[in-house]
Amino acid sequence: MKGQHLHLGYGQSDNRKILMLPMVGETNVGNLLLYHLDLVERGERPVRVRALTAHTHRLEQLMASVTELDQVWDVTLIDDLDNASLFLVPAEEVAEKLRNRVSADLSR
Repeated sequence: MKGQHLHLGYGQSDNRKILMLPMVGETNVGNLLLYHLDLVERGERPVRVRALTAHTHRLEQLMASVTELDQVWDVTLIDDLDNASLFLVPAEEVAEKLRNRVSADLSR
């Protein structure tokens, strides 16, 4: 893990869904907290937004992918994504899906 940020993804050896949290104190010595996850396919938007907000860097990447098309970020864009895609798939791939949706909406 790089930095002091949470990591959502898949385990390298078992491909299980994981959440890793660095637990760093005042010294350079720290611990790593590992959770294995089971995700519901979709959830209520406010809950999903709250979870995404906790993953600030990812949310910023997704928002930037839409605003770079000169479009306003609309939280309803996440409604088409299942939780595994929204939280575990690399942000670049999710951003591409969002850009495609925004582009399709613009061409209507």
